[in-house]
Amino acid sequence: MTRKFTPYLRIRQAFERLGVGEKHELGGAVLFEVTTKSKVLPWGYIVPVIENTDDLAGYREATPEIRGRVITPKLDSALPRTWIDFCMTNHSKTTCASPGRPIRGLKLLDCRDKEILFVDDLMAEAVEYVTLSYVRGGSDELPAPAGTLPTVLPEELPPLLADAMTVTRSLGFRYLWVDQYCFPQYNGDERRRQLDRMGDIYARSALTIIVAAGEGVSDGIPGVSVPREEQLSLQTDAGHYTTSLTRPDVEVASSRWASRGWTYQEGLLSRRRLVFTPSQTYFQCQHLHCHETISYPLQTQPTLNLGRVFPTTGAGTHAKDFKAQVNGYMSREVTYPQDRLDAFRGVLDRYAHMDPAVDNLLGLPLYHPQDFKNVTSVSRTDRLAMGLGWKHEHVGEADVSAHSMFLHGPFPSWTWLAWKQRPEYPGYGPSFNIYEVCDDGPLIDNVTAVPNLEISIGFKDLSVLSWEQDGDAIAGKTSAISFIRLKSHCFDIHMNKDPDGTIKLVDLDLRDPYPAAIAALLLRAAYNEPDSEPPPGDHDLVGIIICGRDWKTDESFESASVLICGRRNWVADGELVRLGTLELGVGGLLGVDDENAVIKGMMNDERRLDVQLRELDIY
Repeated sequence: MTRKFTPYLRIRQAFERLGVGEKHELGGAVLFEVTTKSKVLPWGYIVPVIENTDDLAGYREATPEIRGRVITPKLDSALPRTWIDFCMTNHSKTTCASPGRPIRGLKLLDCRDKEILFVDDLMAEAVEYVTLSYVRGGSDELPAPAGTLPTVLPEELPPLLADAMTVTRSLGFRYLWVDQYCFPQYNGDERRRQLDRMGDIYARSALTIIVAAGEGVSDGIPGVSVPREEQLSLQTDAGHYTTSLTRPDVEVASSRWASRGWTYQEGLLSRRRLVFTPSQTYFQCQHLHCHETISYPLQTQPTLNLGRVFPTTGAGTHAKDFKAQVNGYMSREVTYPQDRLDAFRGVLDRYAHMDPAVDNLLGLPLYHPQDFKNVTSVSRTDRLAMGLGWKHEHVGEADVSAHSMFLHGPFPSWTWLAWKQRPEYPGYGPSFNIYEVCDDGPLIDNVTAVPNLEISIGFKDLSVLSWEQDGDAIAGKTSAISFIRLKSHCFDIHMNKDPDGTIKLVDLDLRDPYPAAIAALLLRAAYNEPDSEPPPGDHDLVGIIICGRDWKTDESFESASVLICGRRNWVADGELVRLGTLELGVGGLLGVDDENAVIKGMMNDERRLDVQLRELDIY
């Protein structure tokens, strides 16, 4: 044994752990599972090393065996090239195939001649290039638009970038896209065009090199200029055994790369990824995944699950997948809050090109009318009302009275882009959901906007356009969106905070769990101040009914989603901001007219809640 360790071992057959059936050709393989003392988190497996003069034979041969590999301090480029060649040969008719030529105006690094050139000047029908996804060191923003890009690379490159060029050449590629040298800085229009197509830049590349190690460009890549640590292995009378090391999904998830906002779409939208972790390399295309310490025949179908890092469907293939993508992105960090939309734009663009398409307004999904079932006619208002019904749900055991999210950044409060996780709740990430949007069965079933709802969009140039009637004009606006104007049925919530911090409803007796939930909403109103709380005294909230299930002609409903709003920073005459949503149970709007209505059934048939048709601007 190379060094002392005391693993907790459990003997497992492959079908029990690796996502295949018992009758699979590799299902009966024996694995020694290495776990923590609590036996919860798999570190990896102990597997026999098949001594062979050809170290890569385990990937090429048809013998159904799971083999261990002893990694070397430096990566043998023949290994990832084996994975890439298998994908290119066998997946040419699948989603691994190139979606088209590189976008016009793209610049690339020529790793052979060490110069920067335009892809348009290569005069080739097809250009294979590699993209780089990495932590940019201290921040993750794209280069600021100042000065001009060089045409020749500097003599001395940061270690990470120099290593990326070495990997590119060793794999048989010539061209590499790196934002630091290839993203437009001097032309604002071209910069915007390429920023809007950032997802395409990665999706059209032949391979993305992902550096899930180190803190930035000053750190070299493990296995290239940085030697990897010695792998645990042991020699017994029964043979030579080695460990598969930490599962790739666990190791990548703990990296700084996995915490950054820009890297989310870079990894998700790439067709092929070669991931460098501190311990080993990992490869995943759209159909295959494998890593350096375990080998088995690549033609084995279905492939084993050895710690898959990226979802097999990439950014998703159905409208129902949208929630999962937002949920995966929300906890990511960006240096500049205004970049949160651009760093997710590639994913949004992917959904906008689905069939049926899922468009968006500042990240809020606008589900296609075909996704609504048992609805006679779906309006633009219905579609946006559903998007406005998004909500955070707690993961873990965080105290509901101190919600894990707070308002942060330049986006309007009614989009999830404006919300950030509180630093004191790193273990309780947000769970993104949308009112009555289902994962199984019809996506949206018998749910529409509340009757009489009118939505307008307000812009920073002070113009206000009707969402229902001015769709083309809204799409063509260059001014930023400042607020949303809602004309809907509203009710007031009066609350009091005692000096000891206790929050009580003053004149509204909502049934549990609403009091605690509303208290949490109140504590979420801080703006750019995650640790601030509302001062003691009286505070007013407003509930705005936006959509519901099973609206009847008499305005009754099965359930309804209510937007809860309060004053920014609890200034009496401050802007109204969204704090969250609540769901009302069985009840109905009675006596609806142009001015007033009442809701009953929130607690029992005798409880009535007065509502009024009001027009409010939510910032």
